[in-house]
Amino acid sequence: MASVRISIARLKPGMFVVDAGISWLEDPHLYQNEGLIISEAEIKSIKRQGFAEVCYDPTRSQIQALPEDKAAPRTLLSDEIYVARGAFSSAYGHVRSFMQSAACGNVEVAAVEPCLNSIVKSVARNRNALLLLANLKSLDDYMYRHSVNVAIFAVAFGQYLGLEDEELRRIGIAALFHDYGKALLPPNILNAPRKLDASEMQIMRTHVECGYEKLRSSGKFSHEVLSAILQHHERHDGSGYPYQLAGDEIGLYGRIISICDVYDALASKRVYKDAIHPKHALGTLFKMSENAWAPGFAEHFIKMVGIFPIGTAVLLSNGQKGIVCHSEPLSPSLPSVLLVRDCEHGVRPLRLFDLSRQKTVNVNRSLSKTETAYWDIPTLLDSANEEEMA
Repeated sequence: MASVRISIARLKPGMFVVDAGISWLEDPHLYQNEGLIISEAEIKSIKRQGFAEVCYDPTRSQIQALPEDKAAPRTLLSDEIYVARGAFSSAYGHVRSFMQSAACGNVEVAAVEPCLNSIVKSVARNRNALLLLANLKSLDDYMYRHSVNVAIFAVAFGQYLGLEDEELRRIGIAALFHDYGKALLPPNILNAPRKLDASEMQIMRTHVECGYEKLRSSGKFSHEVLSAILQHHERHDGSGYPYQLAGDEIGLYGRIISICDVYDALASKRVYKDAIHPKHALGTLFKMSENAWAPGFAEHFIKMVGIFPIGTAVLLSNGQKGIVCHSEPLSPSLPSVLLVRDCEHGVRPLRLFDLSRQKTVNVNRSLSKTETAYWDIPTLLDSANEEEMA
Protein backbone atom coordinates (compact mmCIF):
# COMPACT_ATOMS: atom_id res chain seq x y z
CA MET A 1 0.00 0.00 0.00
CA ALA A 2 1.28 3.48 -0.83
CA SER A 3 1.13 4.70 2.77
CA VAL A 4 3.58 6.41 5.10
CA ARG A 5 4.10 5.34 8.72
CA ILE A 6 4.47 8.28 11.10
CA SER A 7 4.41 8.97 14.83
CA ILE A 8 1.22 10.25 16.42
CA ALA A 9 3.06 13.52 17.07
CA ARG A 10 3.04 14.15 13.31
CA LEU A 11 -0.64 13.31 12.80
CA LYS A 12 -2.66 16.35 11.67
CA PRO A 13 -6.23 17.13 10.63
CA GLY A 14 -6.69 16.38 6.95
CA MET A 15 -4.58 13.20 6.93
CA PHE A 16 -6.26 9.98 5.80
CA VAL A 17 -5.37 7.08 8.11
CA VAL A 18 -5.30 3.63 6.51
CA ASP A 19 -5.63 0.10 7.82
CA ALA A 20 -2.14 -1.38 7.36
CA GLY A 21 -3.45 -4.93 7.74
CA ILE A 22 -1.23 -5.62 10.75
CA SER A 23 -2.66 -7.63 13.61
CA TRP A 24 -3.22 -5.73 16.87
CA LEU A 25 -1.35 -8.52 18.65
CA GLU A 26 1.71 -7.88 16.50
CA ASP A 27 1.66 -4.09 16.80
CA PRO A 28 -0.69 -2.86 19.56
CA HIS A 29 0.58 0.73 19.38
CA LEU A 30 -0.34 1.22 15.68
CA TYR A 31 -3.66 3.03 15.20
CA GLN A 32 -5.51 1.52 12.20
CA ASN A 33 -9.09 2.86 12.19
CA GLU A 34 -9.27 3.90 8.54
CA GLY A 35 -10.63 7.33 7.73
CA LEU A 36 -10.01 11.07 7.51
CA ILE A 37 -8.73 12.85 10.63
CA ILE A 38 -10.96 15.90 10.99
CA SER A 39 -9.91 17.64 14.20
CA GLU A 40 -7.25 18.10 16.87
CA ALA A 41 -9.73 16.70 19.38
CA GLU A 42 -9.79 13.41 17.46
CA ILE A 43 -5.98 13.27 17.56
CA LYS A 44 -5.97 13.88 21.32
CA SER A 45 -8.45 11.03 21.76
CA ILE A 46 -6.18 8.68 19.77
CA LYS A 47 -3.20 9.68 21.93
CA ARG A 48 -5.17 9.07 25.13
CA GLN A 49 -5.88 5.52 23.95
CA GLY A 50 -2.14 4.85 24.00
CA PHE A 51 -1.42 4.65 20.27
CA ALA A 52 2.06 5.77 19.17
CA GLU A 53 2.00 5.50 15.36
CA VAL A 54 -0.33 5.57 12.35
CA CYS A 55 -0.08 4.86 8.64
CA TYR A 56 -1.54 7.55 6.39
CA ASP A 57 -2.03 7.85 2.64
CA PRO A 58 -0.87 11.25 1.30
CA THR A 59 -2.81 10.74 -1.93
CA ARG A 60 -6.14 10.45 -0.09
CA SER A 61 -5.42 13.16 2.45
CA GLN A 62 -6.93 16.60 2.14
CA ILE A 63 -3.58 18.30 1.91
CA GLN A 64 -5.05 21.75 1.42
CA ALA A 65 -6.29 21.58 4.99
CA LEU A 66 -2.84 21.09 6.48
CA PRO A 67 -1.44 24.22 8.14
CA GLU A 68 2.12 23.63 6.89
CA ASP A 69 1.12 24.25 3.30
CA LYS A 70 -0.40 27.61 4.18
CA ALA A 71 2.88 28.78 5.68
CA ALA A 72 4.78 31.50 3.86
CA PRO A 73 8.18 30.66 2.34
CA ARG A 74 11.03 31.07 4.80
CA THR A 75 13.15 33.15 2.40
CA LEU A 76 12.41 35.63 -0.36
CA LEU A 77 12.38 34.31 -3.91
CA SER A 78 14.94 36.94 -4.91
CA ASP A 79 17.31 35.62 -2.21
CA GLU A 80 16.67 31.91 -2.66
CA ILE A 81 17.07 31.89 -6.44
CA TYR A 82 20.84 32.43 -6.13
CA VAL A 83 21.20 29.39 -3.88
CA ALA A 84 18.80 27.39 -6.08
CA ARG A 85 20.93 28.05 -9.16
CA GLY A 86 23.94 26.56 -7.39
CA ALA A 87 21.97 23.47 -6.37
CA PHE A 88 20.60 23.04 -9.89
CA SER A 89 24.02 23.44 -11.50
CA SER A 90 25.62 20.95 -9.11
CA ALA A 91 22.89 18.37 -9.70
CA TYR A 92 23.16 18.83 -13.46
CA GLY A 93 26.91 18.25 -13.34
CA HIS A 94 26.52 15.06 -11.34
CA VAL A 95 23.78 13.70 -13.62
CA ARG A 96 25.87 14.40 -16.71
CA SER A 97 28.87 12.70 -15.12
CA PHE A 98 27.16 9.48 -14.05
CA MET A 99 25.13 9.22 -17.25
CA GLN A 100 28.21 9.64 -19.45
CA SER A 101 30.14 7.01 -17.52
CA ALA A 102 27.21 4.58 -17.07
CA ALA A 103 28.44 1.97 -19.54
CA CYS A 104 31.88 1.56 -18.00
CA GLY A 105 32.07 3.42 -14.71
CA ASN A 106 31.07 2.67 -11.16
CA VAL A 107 27.98 4.31 -9.71
CA GLU A 108 28.97 6.81 -7.04
CA VAL A 109 25.72 7.69 -5.33
CA ALA A 110 27.54 9.22 -2.36
CA ALA A 111 28.82 12.02 -4.60
CA VAL A 112 25.24 12.98 -5.45
CA GLU A 113 23.95 13.18 -1.88
CA PRO A 114 25.35 16.66 -1.00
CA CYS A 115 23.67 18.34 -3.98
CA LEU A 116 20.46 16.42 -3.27
CA ASN A 117 20.57 17.71 0.31
CA SER A 118 20.90 21.22 -1.11
CA ILE A 119 17.78 20.68 -3.21
CA VAL A 120 15.81 19.44 -0.18
CA LYS A 121 16.90 22.43 1.92
CA SER A 122 16.16 24.93 -0.86
CA VAL A 123 12.69 23.48 -1.36
CA ALA A 124 12.07 23.77 2.40
CA ARG A 125 13.06 27.44 2.40
CA ASN A 126 11.16 28.47 -0.74
CA ARG A 127 10.28 25.80 -3.29
CA ASN A 128 9.34 28.46 -5.86
CA ALA A 129 13.01 29.16 -6.67
CA LEU A 130 13.84 25.64 -7.88
CA LEU A 131 10.39 25.22 -9.46
CA LEU A 132 11.14 28.33 -11.50
CA LEU A 133 14.44 26.90 -12.74
CA ALA A 134 12.78 23.57 -13.54
CA ASN A 135 10.06 25.34 -15.53
CA LEU A 136 12.61 27.21 -17.67
CA LYS A 137 13.08 24.53 -20.31
CA SER A 138 16.04 24.21 -22.66
CA LEU A 139 16.61 22.07 -25.74
CA ASP A 140 20.24 21.52 -24.77
CA ASP A 141 21.12 18.24 -23.01
CA TYR A 142 17.48 17.32 -22.42
CA MET A 143 18.26 13.99 -20.77
CA TYR A 144 20.42 15.56 -18.06
CA ARG A 145 18.16 18.56 -17.40
CA HIS A 146 15.10 16.30 -17.37
CA SER A 147 16.54 14.16 -14.58
CA VAL A 148 17.30 17.25 -12.49
CA ASN A 149 13.87 18.76 -13.20
CA VAL A 150 12.10 15.54 -12.20
CA ALA A 151 14.10 15.47 -8.95
CA ILE A 152 13.07 19.05 -8.18
CA PHE A 153 9.39 18.44 -8.90
CA ALA A 154 9.48 15.16 -6.96
CA VAL A 155 11.09 16.67 -3.86
CA ALA A 156 8.72 19.65 -3.97
CA PHE A 157 5.69 17.37 -4.38
CA GLY A 158 6.87 15.10 -1.59
CA GLN A 159 7.25 18.11 0.69
CA TYR A 160 3.74 19.23 -0.27
CA LEU A 161 2.45 15.78 0.67
CA GLY A 162 4.04 16.11 4.10
CA LEU A 163 6.96 13.69 3.78
CA GLU A 164 10.02 14.00 6.02
CA ASP A 165 13.47 15.11 4.82
CA GLU A 166 14.89 11.57 4.74
CA GLU A 167 12.00 10.45 2.55
CA LEU A 168 12.52 13.47 0.30
CA ARG A 169 16.18 12.55 -0.10
CA ARG A 170 15.24 9.00 -1.15
CA ILE A 171 12.71 10.32 -3.65
CA GLY A 172 15.27 12.80 -4.97
CA ILE A 173 17.94 10.13 -5.45
CA ALA A 174 15.45 7.90 -7.29
CA ALA A 175 14.40 10.81 -9.50
CA LEU A 176 17.97 11.78 -10.41
CA PHE A 177 18.67 8.16 -11.44
CA HIS A 178 15.23 7.28 -12.87
CA ASP A 179 16.46 7.41 -16.49
CA TYR A 180 19.90 5.93 -15.79
CA GLY A 181 19.13 2.98 -18.06
CA LYS A 182 18.82 5.27 -21.08
CA ALA A 183 22.58 5.77 -20.99
CA LEU A 184 22.92 2.02 -21.63
CA LEU A 185 20.81 2.06 -24.81
CA PRO A 186 22.16 2.17 -28.40
CA PRO A 187 22.94 5.81 -29.34
CA ASN A 188 20.92 5.57 -32.56
CA ILE A 189 17.81 4.84 -30.47
CA LEU A 190 18.52 7.32 -27.70
CA ASN A 191 19.42 10.20 -30.02
CA ALA A 192 16.99 9.57 -32.89
CA PRO A 193 15.86 13.01 -34.22
CA ARG A 194 12.28 11.76 -34.69
CA LYS A 195 9.58 9.72 -33.04
CA LEU A 196 10.57 6.10 -32.59
CA ASP A 197 8.75 3.33 -34.43
CA ALA A 198 7.15 0.41 -32.56
CA SER A 199 10.23 -1.83 -32.55
CA GLU A 200 12.50 1.04 -31.48
CA MET A 201 10.07 1.95 -28.72
CA GLN A 202 10.28 -1.58 -27.40
CA ILE A 203 14.04 -1.15 -27.10
CA MET A 204 13.59 2.26 -25.47
CA ARG A 205 11.31 0.76 -22.84
CA THR A 206 14.06 -1.60 -21.73
CA HIS A 207 15.80 1.38 -20.12
CA VAL A 208 13.75 0.84 -16.95
CA GLU A 209 14.94 -2.69 -16.25
CA CYS A 210 18.45 -2.05 -17.60
CA GLY A 211 18.93 0.87 -15.24
CA TYR A 212 17.35 -0.98 -12.33
CA GLU A 213 19.62 -4.02 -12.74
CA LYS A 214 22.79 -1.96 -13.08
CA LEU A 215 21.98 0.13 -10.01
CA ARG A 216 20.82 -2.89 -7.98
CA SER A 217 24.02 -4.76 -8.74
CA SER A 218 26.06 -1.85 -7.39
CA GLY A 219 24.66 -2.50 -3.91
CA LYS A 220 24.52 1.24 -3.21
CA PHE A 221 20.79 1.90 -3.46
CA SER A 222 18.02 1.14 -1.01
CA HIS A 223 15.04 -1.05 -1.86
CA GLU A 224 12.73 2.00 -1.79
CA VAL A 225 14.88 3.90 -4.29
CA LEU A 226 15.24 0.93 -6.63
CA SER A 227 11.49 0.22 -6.52
CA ALA A 228 10.71 3.84 -7.45
CA ILE A 229 13.09 3.66 -10.42
CA LEU A 230 11.51 0.39 -11.55
CA GLN A 231 7.96 1.75 -11.23
CA HIS A 232 8.18 5.23 -12.75
CA HIS A 233 6.46 4.12 -15.98
CA GLU A 234 3.73 2.06 -14.30
CA ARG A 235 0.15 3.39 -14.37
CA HIS A 236 -2.72 3.13 -11.90
CA ASP A 237 -4.94 1.18 -14.34
CA GLY A 238 -2.20 -1.36 -15.14
CA SER A 239 -1.44 0.02 -18.60
CA GLY A 240 2.17 0.96 -17.83
CA TYR A 241 5.43 -0.96 -18.04
CA PRO A 242 7.50 -3.04 -17.45
CA TYR A 243 5.23 -5.15 -15.19
CA GLN A 244 1.74 -3.65 -15.70
CA LEU A 245 1.42 -2.97 -11.97
CA ALA A 246 -1.86 -1.41 -10.87
CA GLY A 247 -3.30 0.50 -7.93
CA ASP A 248 -1.54 -0.04 -4.61
CA GLU A 249 1.02 -2.32 -6.25
CA ILE A 250 2.74 0.94 -7.22
CA GLY A 251 4.56 2.57 -4.31
CA LEU A 252 4.20 6.22 -3.33
CA TYR A 253 7.73 7.11 -4.53
CA GLY A 254 7.03 5.52 -7.92
CA ARG A 255 3.77 7.45 -8.23
CA ILE A 256 5.46 10.74 -7.40
CA ILE A 257 8.27 10.26 -9.92
CA SER A 258 5.79 9.06 -12.55
CA ILE A 259 3.69 12.23 -12.57
CA CYS A 260 6.75 14.50 -12.35
CA ASP A 261 8.36 12.63 -15.26
CA VAL A 262 5.28 13.04 -17.45
CA TYR A 263 4.82 16.73 -16.60
CA ASP A 264 8.40 17.69 -17.38
CA ALA A 265 8.45 15.65 -20.60
CA LEU A 266 5.25 17.34 -21.82
CA ALA A 267 6.52 20.83 -21.02
CA SER A 268 9.97 20.31 -22.62
CA LYS A 269 10.98 20.91 -26.22
CA ARG A 270 12.51 17.94 -27.97
CA VAL A 271 14.12 17.60 -31.39
CA TYR A 272 10.94 15.89 -32.64
CA LYS A 273 8.28 17.98 -30.84
CA ASP A 274 7.56 21.43 -29.48
CA ALA A 275 7.08 22.03 -25.81
CA ILE A 276 3.56 22.24 -24.42
CA HIS A 277 2.93 25.34 -22.32
CA PRO A 278 3.12 24.36 -18.62
CA LYS A 279 -0.53 25.31 -18.10
CA HIS A 280 -1.57 23.03 -20.98
CA ALA A 281 0.74 20.28 -19.71
CA LEU A 282 -1.16 20.39 -16.41
CA GLY A 283 -4.39 20.10 -18.38
CA THR A 284 -3.05 16.98 -20.06
CA LEU A 285 -2.13 15.52 -16.66
CA PHE A 286 -5.69 16.11 -15.50
CA LYS A 287 -7.08 14.30 -18.56
CA MET A 288 -4.68 11.40 -17.93
CA SER A 289 -5.48 11.24 -14.22
CA GLU A 290 -8.47 8.91 -14.57
CA ASN A 291 -6.19 6.08 -15.73
CA ALA A 292 -2.61 7.03 -14.93
CA TRP A 293 -2.71 7.87 -11.21
CA ALA A 294 -4.81 7.25 -8.12
CA PRO A 295 -7.91 9.43 -7.69
CA GLY A 296 -6.97 12.91 -6.51
CA PHE A 297 -3.23 12.46 -7.13
CA ALA A 298 -3.00 14.67 -10.22
CA GLU A 299 -5.17 17.30 -8.53
CA HIS A 300 -2.70 17.48 -5.63
CA PHE A 301 0.21 17.89 -8.05
CA ILE A 302 -1.60 20.64 -9.96
CA LYS A 303 -2.32 22.51 -6.73
CA MET A 304 1.35 22.25 -5.77
CA VAL A 305 2.66 23.49 -9.12
CA GLY A 306 -0.14 26.03 -9.59
CA ILE A 307 -2.52 26.44 -12.51
CA PHE A 308 -0.09 29.11 -13.67
CA PRO A 309 3.33 27.62 -12.76
CA ILE A 310 6.15 29.72 -11.34
CA GLY A 311 7.84 31.73 -14.11
CA THR A 312 4.75 31.84 -16.35
CA ALA A 313 4.31 35.18 -18.14
CA VAL A 314 0.68 36.30 -17.97
CA LEU A 315 -1.68 39.02 -19.16
CA LEU A 316 -4.03 40.25 -16.44
CA SER A 317 -7.65 41.26 -16.93
CA ASN A 318 -6.72 44.93 -16.37
CA GLY A 319 -4.28 44.83 -19.30
CA GLN A 320 -1.08 44.66 -17.23
CA LYS A 321 1.60 42.05 -17.84
CA GLY A 322 3.45 40.06 -15.22
CA ILE A 323 5.36 36.95 -14.21
CA VAL A 324 3.99 34.42 -11.74
CA CYS A 325 6.29 34.24 -8.72
CA HIS A 326 4.14 32.47 -6.13
CA SER A 327 1.06 30.26 -6.13
CA GLU A 328 -1.08 29.23 -3.14
CA PRO A 329 -2.59 25.73 -3.28
CA LEU A 330 -5.78 27.12 -1.74
CA SER A 331 -6.19 29.65 -4.59
CA PRO A 332 -4.17 28.29 -7.54
CA SER A 333 -5.94 30.50 -10.11
CA LEU A 334 -4.98 33.69 -8.23
CA PRO A 335 -1.15 33.70 -8.03
CA SER A 336 1.18 36.47 -6.98
CA VAL A 337 2.75 38.13 -10.00
CA LEU A 338 5.62 40.49 -10.59
CA LEU A 339 4.15 43.27 -12.72
CA VAL A 340 6.41 44.41 -15.56
CA ARG A 341 6.29 47.23 -18.09
CA ASP A 342 7.52 47.29 -21.65
CA CYS A 343 10.22 49.87 -22.29
CA GLU A 344 12.63 50.77 -25.08
CA HIS A 345 15.23 48.15 -24.14
CA GLY A 346 12.93 45.32 -23.03
CA VAL A 347 10.87 45.14 -19.86
CA ARG A 348 11.47 46.37 -16.34
CA PRO A 349 9.93 45.19 -13.05
CA LEU A 350 7.37 47.37 -11.30
CA ARG A 351 5.96 45.74 -8.17
CA LEU A 352 4.49 42.54 -6.80
CA PHE A 353 0.74 42.03 -6.97
CA ASP A 354 -1.04 39.30 -4.99
CA LEU A 355 -4.22 38.50 -6.92
CA SER A 356 -5.64 36.49 -4.02
CA ARG A 357 -5.90 39.65 -1.89
CA GLN A 358 -8.39 41.41 -4.16
CA LYS A 359 -11.51 40.53 -6.18
CA THR A 360 -11.35 42.67 -9.32
CA VAL A 361 -8.28 41.48 -11.27
CA ASN A 362 -7.53 37.97 -12.49
CA VAL A 363 -5.33 36.22 -15.05
CA ASN A 364 -6.71 36.68 -18.56
CA ARG A 365 -4.28 34.28 -20.28
CA SER A 366 -0.71 33.07 -20.43
CA LEU A 367 1.62 34.92 -22.79
CA SER A 368 3.30 32.91 -25.51
CA LYS A 369 7.05 32.52 -25.88
CA THR A 370 6.86 34.71 -28.98
CA GLU A 371 5.29 37.52 -26.97
CA THR A 372 7.97 37.25 -24.28
CA ALA A 373 11.00 36.34 -26.39
CA TYR A 374 12.94 39.35 -25.10
CA TRP A 375 12.07 38.81 -21.42
CA ASP A 376 14.85 37.62 -19.10
CA ILE A 377 12.50 36.04 -16.58
CA PRO A 378 15.10 34.83 -14.00
CA THR A 379 16.76 38.27 -13.90
CA LEU A 380 13.40 40.01 -13.56
CA LEU A 381 12.41 37.75 -10.68
CA ASP A 382 15.77 38.38 -9.01
CA SER A 383 14.46 41.88 -8.37
CA ALA A 384 11.26 40.69 -6.73
CA ASN A 385 10.83 41.75 -3.11
CA GLU A 386 8.06 39.61 -1.68
CA GLU A 387 7.63 41.96 1.30
CA GLU A 388 6.12 44.60 -1.01
CA MET A 389 2.97 42.76 -2.06
CA ALA A 390 0.32 45.09 -3.46
